[in-house]
Amino acid sequence: MVIYMLVDMDKYRGIPLFRGILEHRICSLLQAVGAYGREYKKGETLISAGETAGAIGVILSGSVHMLKYDVWGRKTLIAYMSRGELFGESFAVRQEKSSYTFFEAAADTEVVFIRFEQIVHDCCGDEEHHRLLSNLFECMGKKNFQLMEKIEIMSRPTLREKIMSYISMIAQHQKSRYIHLPLSRTEMAEFIGANRSAMTRELTRMKEEQIIDFDGNIFIIR
Repeated sequence: MVIYMLVDMDKYRGIPLFRGILEHRICSLLQAVGAYGREYKKGETLISAGETAGAIGVILSGSVHMLKYDVWGRKTLIAYMSRGELFGESFAVRQEKSSYTFFEAAADTEVVFIRFEQIVHDCCGDEEHHRLLSNLFECMGKKNFQLMEKIEIMSRPTLREKIMSYISMIAQHQKSRYIHLPLSRTEMAEFIGANRSAMTRELTRMKEEQIIDFDGNIFIIR
């Protein structure tokens, strides 16, 4: 993990949290709310289970997985986030701020952490600060919708229906029947709560039945 100064404004272009904020104000605004940047190598832990999470992470590059182990040591991929998305916000806004999951860099990743209490309670009243707060709640609403999509997938009664629900979700996001799945087969199995071998067999059967076609992570919905 490497800590760095918030000086490269190119990293913040196109990030939804900073939408509508004048570029020359972003750096001073980040300093006002106690933001700090960090870099992580793939596989490094950003927030551990049980760790106090008083800041919200915003991904500037790379990707982050939200993971949880049960008492038998089985891992579940709860959510995955890429550039521009938030993580840790569900814990940062609670009075009890300890995380019951952990967050891991799924690739080399850059993150800016923003202290939630300083955004809310130290608001200086200027337009950019209010815009940051408004954007934050909008991003949190989007994240809640993504978790609802995960619940929808997990509620399907059969493995095939879970796979089809996940593929349908990605197709709707990418607005195409030709899609690129963002997860590896192992990660996809963890995300939908399935055994990897069983999922691979079911994908093969679906391909043979011409429901889908795929080559690696490129899928076509028939």
